[in-house]
Amino acid sequence: MNIDKLVYLFEVAKTESFSIASQNLHVTQSTISQAVLNLEKELGVSIFQRSRQGIIPTEEGKIVIKKAHEIIMKFQELKDEVKTFTDSISGELKISTISGLLKLLLEPLSTFKENFPYISIDIFENTTLAVIEDVVNQKSDIGLITIYDDVIKNRDDITYETLLEGKMRIYVSKNSPLVFYETITPQELLQQTLVLYNGDSIKWFIDDFTKKYGPLKIFFTSNDSEGVMNAVQKGLAITIGPSYSNFHPYLISGEIVAIDLVYDRLLTTSIGWIHLKNKHLPLYADKFIKDLKIELKSKFNRFID
Repeated sequence: MNIDKLVYLFEVAKTESFSIASQNLHVTQSTISQAVLNLEKELGVSIFQRSRQGIIPTEEGKIVIKKAHEIIMKFQELKDEVKTFTDSISGELKISTISGLLKLLLEPLSTFKENFPYISIDIFENTTLAVIEDVVNQKSDIGLITIYDDVIKNRDDITYETLLEGKMRIYVSKNSPLVFYETITPQELLQQTLVLYNGDSIKWFIDDFTKKYGPLKIFFTSNDSEGVMNAVQKGLAITIGPSYSNFHPYLISGEIVAIDLVYDRLLTTSIGWIHLKNKHLPLYADKFIKDLKIELKSKFNRFID
């Protein structure tokens, strides 16, 4: 049992609705439904009666809900008590990251700042290789990088952990004739015009592709990922990128469609975090990484395959 299950349970009881509870808590309805179901199995009682009139607590459920609320309040008291300790912690957290990840850091950084208001944060954007050097030279405490090919192979001076993993895919407008293709071959890709995000893993793929099959027709390359996706959505060109791009609003709405690429080997790329192996990370740095993992899990779990 964890506190999230109790929070979900109490919100359902308060709103008398799974859908409203999911909206209020910014999680999927299935997540809340599964949490309540697991809680019922764990406790061995039925907490809610589900009917056309709505969600009604059972007699046993009323007792569980009351106790759940008490536990939630006690947990909040504990958080408030601990906050008095963390409020007094001062220091700095230096993060080097590849371009394009900053928008994923905003929520974890906001949570981090609430818990550690006196920790200053410095963020540096750079290429994967430069981020690695920042960490090795202790310019940064933490690095966020793209892993492709053997970029960190045989590195014994850093510790690496994968945060997201995906495969390279082709992305096309919903109005493109390519939407009827289940897969795209290298020969078919050579006939297309591409717009490309100026990222490390994309450069690596283009170099590898060009050596094997020849140069691609590239409309433009940009550091602006939104500009690339807008060009694809308008049908000006297609693009290539990792499958963890699938959370983009254009892909969720169906304006852009993802297609698998047939290649001579499985093309995988990942995002991970690194730190210097022999350098101890402070408690607050570990806390930031935990918050980042929670954010990425909630945002990406539904979209990566």
